[in-house]
Amino acid sequence: MAKKKVVRKKKAAGSPSKASVIREVHAADKSLGPTDVAKAAAAKLGIKVTPTLVSQASSIINKKAGKKKGRKNAIAKTTAPASGSLAHDLMEAAKGVEAAIQHFTEQASEAIGAKIRQMVTPKK
Repeated sequence: MAKKKVVRKKKAAGSPSKASVIREVHAADKSLGPTDVAKAAAAKLGIKVTPTLVSQASSIINKKAGKKKGRKNAIAKTTAPASGSLAHDLMEAAKGVEAAIQHFTEQASEAIGAKIRQMVTPKK
């Protein structure tokens, strides 16, 4: 079977493209998300603009601008977790478990040593 050709509607002369409208809306307010930009662009053009298209256009705009990908507020933490946080509580519990294991190991070692000494010493 032969594939059907997709017939695209020709753009009216002088009307802006979706990409140009997306760029304009994005430039006007860079804090808007893809859904908001899509709604604003759809209102300007009078046709449906999907958030996916906006995301694609935004990624191209950002690549051309030389912006790097990643989270906006990602900051590497080098300090210890705050007191009262789950991570802090887990670290404190781990320290307690480690101390208990060390204490148990020392006691077991002493008990085993005493038992070995009893077995090795000759009976009179």
